Amino acid sequence: MISLPKKYFYRLSWLNLLMFGFSTFLLLVATLLLSWSFVDRLFVGPRDQVLLIFFGVLCGFGFFTFVAGSLLFQSLFGKLELILQEGYMTLPNGLLLKNTVKIPYLDIIKLQKHITIVGPFFFSFLQIRTKRKRYVLRSLWLPKKSDLEEINDFLLSQATQLKK
Repeated sequence: MISLPKKYFYRLSWLNLLMFGFSTFLLLVATLLLSWSFVDRLFVGPRDQVLLIFFGVLCGFGFFTFVAGSLLFQSLFGKLELILQEGYMTLPNGLLLKNTVKIPYLDIIKLQKHITIVGPFFFSFLQIRTKRKRYVLRSLWLPKKSDLEEINDFLLSQATQLKK
């Protein structure tokens, strides 16, 4: 049983930040190169291909820098905590997780766990459906992967206990 209030830091680790940024960089560069190679065949001569590839890599690196910088700023200066309290939980929400939302345990309708596999990595998500909205908790943002299971068990016990 969890002693309340229980706080979990909710932020990306450096390894996850680098993995996310690098995969975003590769995806953006691949997309730009594919689209520009199509445009190149229609409008641009073959001597300008090196310039297009250079700008594709430059855009990808710029986007990676922007995403990494914004996540770094958020993790250094943002107070991102998931807090389990008596009667409700406080969850970071919104764009860049700047806002917090209080979710009463009585409002929880359904808890659903998803696992997504991307290459050699797998990521767990906990989907919390309430009467008003749907929220997603990511194991990637929690300090330990076992924390997601602990939160899932606690929310399930609280939701069933309070509905009796």
